[in-house]
Amino acid sequence: MRAPLILLVLVASARGAAAHPLDLGYLRIIQAGDTVAITLDLDVNAAAILVGVPALDAPAVAANAPKIAAATLTPISTPAGACTWGPAAAKLVGRTATLTATATCAGPGERRWTFPFVHDHRISTKFELLVKEVVGESERLTLVDPSKSEIALAAAAPPPPPKGSRTLVIGLAITISAIGVLCVILLRWRRRSTSTT
Repeated sequence: MRAPLILLVLVASARGAAAHPLDLGYLRIIQAGDTVAITLDLDVNAAAILVGVPALDAPAVAANAPKIAAATLTPISTPAGACTWGPAAAKLVGRTATLTATATCAGPGERRWTFPFVHDHRISTKFELLVKEVVGESERLTLVDPSKSEIALAAAAPPPPPKGSRTLVIGLAITISAIGVLCVILLRWRRRSTSTT
């Protein structure tokens, strides 16, 4: 079993629950400007339930990536409209079905994401989703369960300024500093000339 699901088992144990891999999911979110990249890990039996088949092997997981995405990746809402999901890919490693996809958002503002498959108990009544968000160099952990199936994503890190703009900012800072020094010199000269008269 992959490390994320082991981590989830430890989290569930700390919560005092006798967790089953079917009841646990792990979602990683990386935001950069207008994009939201995700990796979703589910037990292969949970993925099979979402797709509506008795079982999935590695080729079937890959082939059913669009169905797994349709069952889990609802639109992320923003003030400018919903983010648009690109094509999804899925693979099976051990007993973990891993889905990857990237959404493109229309602009700045709060991003909210609901998880009906958690709220509606589509996998199990005990299913929980551990969400790890990475924004720049910071991380945030959130637990999604049937009682709290909507989250507000952490504020996206602003894109780095173009290389030319850094030179402009430095030039402006030097100019402003020089003007400030010149003003101080003029004020002192004026005070001296006033005091001597």
